[in-house]
Amino acid sequence: MKILEQLFDSRARLRLMRLFLLNPQNVFEIKDLVIRTKEKDQIVRKEINILEKTSFVKKIRILDCVVKKPNTKKNTKKHIFGLQLNQSFPYLEEIERLLTVSASLKNEDIISKIKKAGNIKLVVLSGIFIRESDSVVDILIVGDKIKKHVVESALGSIEAELGKELTYAFFETNDFKYRIGVYDKFIRDIFDYPHKKIINKLNILNDK
Repeated sequence: MKILEQLFDSRARLRLMRLFLLNPQNVFEIKDLVIRTKEKDQIVRKEINILEKTSFVKKIRILDCVVKKPNTKKNTKKHIFGLQLNQSFPYLEEIERLLTVSASLKNEDIISKIKKAGNIKLVVLSGIFIRESDSVVDILIVGDKIKKHVVESALGSIEAELGKELTYAFFETNDFKYRIGVYDKFIRDIFDYPHKKIINKLNILNDK
């Protein structure tokens, strides 16, 4: 039980754990973890140290390189390590089940992050949000005067919470309506498969 007590008392640690659990084959450098979790470098290093001590993650050598020693003509070999989920960690299945379920975001939280991107008319969730692995996107956004950098910032914040990169698409309303009118295959593939609308101001897509 001491291991479990060490694991569940930090937001940054939970974000890191979800990231490793949902990307079990990936090997991450510290700089990657900082970007993906949106936590400070020193916090990530501290939490990784704890996760290493509990054996939740393990070090993997990813590169050997030769570097010049400062103020000398001599060279030295440097080993660069990454971090990967330890598949033999005890309680792995239980922790994965617990953290992936608890990672679900409320619709209101998603809407509050996205609505700042423009005049949003439609938001459709699929993929990771409804545990549908065959979906072409995780989230579709439609609206007017959509600011790309705001969308990307909002989705980055959601990714940090979920521990997984999102596949997404966004369209201006007129472009989206045109695609609907010509039976665009990409759009059909979104709506022909399981999905959930959390904002729907477009009458053409009202649920029957």
